[in-house]
Amino acid sequence: MRLLNPVFEGDTVYSRSEVLEAHPSGSRKGVGVITVRTSGFKQDGPEVISLKRAVMVYRAGKSRQIARSGGA
Repeated sequence: MRLLNPVFEGDTVYSRSEVLEAHPSGSRKGVGVITVRTSGFKQDGPEVISLKRAVMVYRAGKSRQIARSGGA
């Protein structure tokens, strides 16, 4: 995580995320790993934060089945 510019009370911060990489997990069947870079920008344009992270996600059609109880 990089903090690039100050943010003050009253500032509006917008974010943008970009998927950098996606591949199947080497250890978990039906799961993939995506690498994402997220940047935050102040209302007048300067970038204030940038971070890169990896996230495990279920692959298409492979989501975990959740038992649902009856009822409304």
